[in-house]
Amino acid sequence: MSMSSYTSSPPPYYNDTERQWLLGPGSSNHAIYSSHLAPESQQPIKRPDMSSEPGQESHPDSPRPNGRHSRRSRSRSVDKPHTRCPIWVTMLLLTLVGFVGFYTGQPSESEHNHIRERWEAERQNHEIEVEKWHKDRDARLAQETGEIDRFKREEHNLVVRKQEMIADYTLKEERWLQKMDSYQAKEKDIIRRQEEMENLYHAKEQAWRQKIASFEDEWQRMIDNENRKRERARLYWDDIQGDEYCLANGRKKYTARLANLTPSLDSMEACKFTSITLNGVTYDRPISCENTRSHGVRGHWIADNEGICAAYWEYVKIKECTAPQSGYRRIESKLGVIHAGENAEIICLTTPLYINGQMYSHPMACPNWGAHGFWGIWNVPDDQCN
Repeated sequence: MSMSSYTSSPPPYYNDTERQWLLGPGSSNHAIYSSHLAPESQQPIKRPDMSSEPGQESHPDSPRPNGRHSRRSRSRSVDKPHTRCPIWVTMLLLTLVGFVGFYTGQPSESEHNHIRERWEAERQNHEIEVEKWHKDRDARLAQETGEIDRFKREEHNLVVRKQEMIADYTLKEERWLQKMDSYQAKEKDIIRRQEEMENLYHAKEQAWRQKIASFEDEWQRMIDNENRKRERARLYWDDIQGDEYCLANGRKKYTARLANLTPSLDSMEACKFTSITLNGVTYDRPISCENTRSHGVRGHWIADNEGICAAYWEYVKIKECTAPQSGYRRIESKLGVIHAGENAEIICLTTPLYINGQMYSHPMACPNWGAHGFWGIWNVPDDQCN
């Protein structure tokens, strides 16, 4: 709501003197009252402005504190004629009109009192309306002033909030830039250290490769020298003997003495690099070497194709399913003749068996059933057990 709506004047008010002046002498009270009730467009002069405060300069058309217009305001409110008349003619006409009105239009005392009472009631109502208008104007001005103050406070709060946000953003940006600088410095330091470690690693790797190459060359030279010495000495294995008992199915341990050794040869190195042939199979080196004073340097082997140690299964028993719907059936077989002193359980666990065309390298168990000997047990797939 704009402030201009409260700058207009309060409702107008005229007293008896102003009415007489407006309508002239001789006018009746009824005419005066009807002229007051006439629309603004039909009034001969402007309404007085009573909205001015004490101590302020009044509008030229506004009444004085006693309710009367000044002569200056009257002269301004009356329309000026286009032609000038002599002053004495004007005064004469005004005098005649005044006398005529005085003798012909005087109201009676009762009518005068009645009009005065009505006028007093109208004046009091007008004062009430003016007071109400002032109160309404003050209330609305206070409301608008409060809204303006609230808008100003909100605008101030927005400005303060904006400044705080800008300061906070600036602070965060500075901190972020500091962190970025720190991260970049750390990243550069890490890259530098990584490059140093890579250079050191490459240097160590190169040195290690050189050492390995040198060691391999030296080792190869040593082997070549030993081979030449063995060739000159013509080393061979003598006194080859097999153990009395088998180690497992088809396996037996052998020992032999290295012959033709000379004091210039390393006996243990010569043992490790001297081959032997057992049961048609050549072994490049023994599994172990030992140097005994009485029997010299001896080597040890385990031969895998020893026929005398080949075990066998005498017969096979097909038993029931291991469990209902298990899909497996139990198979049992008795191990053949075992020589005295041999480890029957190891031989049993290393003896294979063909079942339904498929070879099983060893049984899952080898129980010793006393007088019945060792038995092998297998669980094989069987569709009839599903």
